[in-house]
Amino acid sequence: MSEIPIMVMPWHRPDPCKPSKMQTDAAFKATYLDYLTALRLDSPPLSTTLTKIMCTIGPSSNNVDMLVDLMEQGMTMALVPLSLGVRQDHINMITNLRTANMAFNQMKNRVFPLGIAVQTKGPGLRIGGLVKDQPVELPLQHKLTLTTDKIWRTKGTEHYIYIGFPELCQSLKAGDVLLVGNGMVILQIELIDQNEAVCKVVGAGTIHSYMTVAAPDVPLRLPPLTDEDEDDLRL
Repeated sequence: MSEIPIMVMPWHRPDPCKPSKMQTDAAFKATYLDYLTALRLDSPPLSTTLTKIMCTIGPSSNNVDMLVDLMEQGMTMALVPLSLGVRQDHINMITNLRTANMAFNQMKNRVFPLGIAVQTKGPGLRIGGLVKDQPVELPLQHKLTLTTDKIWRTKGTEHYIYIGFPELCQSLKAGDVLLVGNGMVILQIELIDQNEAVCKVVGAGTIHSYMTVAAPDVPLRLPPLTDEDEDDLRL
């Protein structure tokens, strides 16, 4: 036996002479059967997980206690959907995530690197928010006005709703059909004004805040990255 002492570094723990925690021999086998055959049963289990869990943060989870609990349950990355809410909502969400991360670090007495990702709105069409975030029932033949005026962005009612498409009135015409929420509500445009489109409900249903809008028979020219996306990314 060699008389040379073995130095055990922190990343070698518990002992470099014991079986490795990494199943390197099995990892690169060509078949699943060969992989199972090459596994070392005496190899100790890893003390840390290799699986990453990304959670989408919404109104129900946007508080520090809930976020700490999500990290306790294994969340390693938080996704902030920029298509929901307004700019201040997103700022509050990111602030809560950072506060929760600091609290989790102190609780565990170690640094926990929580990743924060954002999901841009993209080129799709969406309506704005409704008053008090309450759903609105739209009966048949009901008249609804879609507006691009941002003053209505979070003040939608059964009569007036914001739509995030500045070129709305230049791209659509009377008679065009709009599908709200994948067809949950169907609107037909009756009148186009400077920044408004007066619509008639031809498919009754309930709408919620920030639902998607599709114009199946209209070739809309939507940029891959909108000005609003760029503003959100600068956040």
